[in-house]
Amino acid sequence: MNREHEQARKLWSELSPQKKREYFWDYYRIHVYVGIFVTFLVTVTVHDCATRVDPDITIFYVATELSPEAIVQLETRLSTFIGDVNGDGKTVASVQQVLHEQKLYVTFAAGDIHLLFIRQEEFLRYAANGAFQPLEPLLEEFDIELDLHEYPEIRLTPLEAEKEHLYGIPLENNAVFATLGAAMQDTYLAIPAKGIFGTSDKERALYESTMAIVKEILPHSAQLK
Repeated sequence: MNREHEQARKLWSELSPQKKREYFWDYYRIHVYVGIFVTFLVTVTVHDCATRVDPDITIFYVATELSPEAIVQLETRLSTFIGDVNGDGKTVASVQQVLHEQKLYVTFAAGDIHLLFIRQEEFLRYAANGAFQPLEPLLEEFDIELDLHEYPEIRLTPLEAEKEHLYGIPLENNAVFATLGAAMQDTYLAIPAKGIFGTSDKERALYESTMAIVKEILPHSAQLK
């Protein structure tokens, strides 16, 4: 074995630099590629872990009027009103734009929606099926009066309900969105009936953050009396 090793070393020493490079590349090319790929994968994974943001509250925006830049500005503004729900030392509100009905349906079913800015077509369909909470108690709690006579569609009696209630607040010409260049015509604020009202500390913190955002938006309504 030692003799073979010595012979191999001698042959290697006699090779020109170019031949050594060619030999190395022929025999270790795959290893180099694998090493580069693994290094890249590890770098991306570490970067994602270091930069990933876990939002305290998620608002679903079911419309197309807000630009990506406006959504970022809205997130920044709303983040100042919420609490640290997940306990990571930050307050982050995430506004996720939903353009596909299937994603909206699945998210509703999972109870992962905390607040919605939703266009009329989807609002009417989900409200008729009891997907939203009545909003009269919130208006009373926040001592806010709105003139909603031009929006009869937001009062309805869902399936299996006995009384008519208010299930949406028009966002049309709301000053919060107007500053972002969005008129929000035929778009409403709605709160899901399922998903955020529990008894744990996190669920209470999530509810309080949801209400803080609603309380920030409603006083800027164009329908204030």
